[in-house]
Amino acid sequence: MNIVIVVHSVCGHTYLVAKSMLQACTALGHDCLFRRVADPGWTPQSDTPADAQELLSEMNQLPVALPDDLLNADLVIIGSPTYFGNVSGQMKTFMDATAVHWFHSRYAGKRLAAFTSAGSTENGANLCLQNIHCYACHMGMIPVPVPNQLLPGQSVCPYGIVYVTDQKYAQALDEKTRLTIEKYAGFLTRS
Repeated sequence: MNIVIVVHSVCGHTYLVAKSMLQACTALGHDCLFRRVADPGWTPQSDTPADAQELLSEMNQLPVALPDDLLNADLVIIGSPTYFGNVSGQMKTFMDATAVHWFHSRYAGKRLAAFTSAGSTENGANLCLQNIHCYACHMGMIPVPVPNQLLPGQSVCPYGIVYVTDQKYAQALDEKTRLTIEKYAGFLTRS
């Protein structure tokens, strides 16, 4: 299966999820293209810890996503931080740029999965994921929900993976998020 993972991250949280999703999909034997959206104004903040700077520097070495990158994908996975219940402006700019393929329905039938990072459970992460799903539907793509019983006995968001953190800068994924990513990758890529 050909998979494209497109990510935007400012503090590193969303990138950690993307990187974990990439590792899970490649471990399952799938070909993955890993891209970031353009963020020309990004600079590390003065309070950015060294480990977070290293993580963000790693992300900024990824090639910038282009609309054509999605053309050969069977599965597109999009990750964005949650900003006021929506995707980041940079992710929205990328999504809007793909309209060049909307006119000819070039993404029609491709499957799409979503993930986000959020500072709390009450800041609109579900809305962010719903906006990614809305984008998918307009492009003729098929949003793939997270199964209700992905982690038996635990609640998961049906619209995609939500990584909630109360830390400003990324450190490491918690065990529930890591396990959710691993199981969701298996679900997304099953035959």
